[in-house]
Amino acid sequence: MKPNMLKFIKNWPGEIANLLFPGICRHCGGDLDGSDTILCPDCWQGLRQSMSHSYCPTCGKDIGKFELVDDRCHRCKDKRPMISRFGRLGRYDLTLRELILKLKYQKRSTLEGVFGQLLASVLISDPYYTDVDILIPVPMHWTRKFIRSFNQTDIVAIELKKQMKKQGRHLKINYDLVRTRRTPPLAGLSDSQRREIIKGAFSVRPDVNFANKHICIIDDITTSGITLKESARAINSAGAAKISALVLAVAGQD
Repeated sequence: MKPNMLKFIKNWPGEIANLLFPGICRHCGGDLDGSDTILCPDCWQGLRQSMSHSYCPTCGKDIGKFELVDDRCHRCKDKRPMISRFGRLGRYDLTLRELILKLKYQKRSTLEGVFGQLLASVLISDPYYTDVDILIPVPMHWTRKFIRSFNQTDIVAIELKKQMKKQGRHLKINYDLVRTRRTPPLAGLSDSQRREIIKGAFSVRPDVNFANKHICIIDDITTSGITLKESARAINSAGAAKISALVLAVAGQD
């Protein structure tokens, strides 16, 4: 098949590509060699490289092999964060970055299945998440969602719920966390600028009560963690007993 034709095909909606061309990698357009997957061996290898780094389960940042003390790195050893546990797939680089961007801006169908499976493996492998009751995807302001027509964190949360159901765990997805105002993009801003912009940008709907619930916040990318912290602050105000987070990738590691 000609390269231009491959490039065209792999940008079709995932369901059509799966039906008509099941042997094509959903990321690079390469040959799947008959394997029952949507990514070729090279793309899986690139994804594993992004996911190979050790990280602190309290802040999500990269750490050395022997840096943890009581599940805390040197950055958060004296802090008592509102988010009590942090899980991630990997660093925001290489293949993981490219796949997230395709999901985020192209709504690449079938990719959410990969992310849902991988996040489920994180959730299942860490005993801290055993008692999670509710998944809350970080919300997008309604005006931005209206323009884009979807919120990628919703898609990932739904797929994660499906994967956990296969494991016999029935989690609920809750949409009572709302973005109260539209904020500008945070890329390239300092932590203090991000904090000022995001402060007070989230709220839980009136009369919602999360008492005795373990809430797990779902997001795609985090850099400073400020968006997650503000989301957690709003959720905490509704009485949540425990708040954790799962993200696809952590940026700003270098």
